[in-house]
Amino acid sequence: MYPLLIYSSCVYDSSCVYDHSPDGLIRTVHAMREMESFTQRVGGFPFLYADTFMTREEFGEMFDLSLYRKVRKTYLADGASPDLYDKIKPEVDVFAVLEEEKAFPV
Repeated sequence: MYPLLIYSSCVYDSSCVYDHSPDGLIRTVHAMREMESFTQRVGGFPFLYADTFMTREEFGEMFDLSLYRKVRKTYLADGASPDLYDKIKPEVDVFAVLEEEKAFPV
């Protein structure tokens, strides 16, 4: 995991988890969701250049999207360009992987 960056008493999370185990039993989705949850609890934010493992609802709780929604509506962006969450959600079903990981040893 990469370290947290702290500026002006706000936490910015730039973390990632890689699975390099021979048996492939690293709980990567669990680890990332725990890091995102910690970041939210301490009032921080993840950098959005990579996938997020939050649900759309969790993402909306972490970020105040009210101005973003207003601007998208004003400039007719809905339907013309992807929503921010859709740009950073993984292409795989993270929550299916999360269910599989529950069987992995802790």
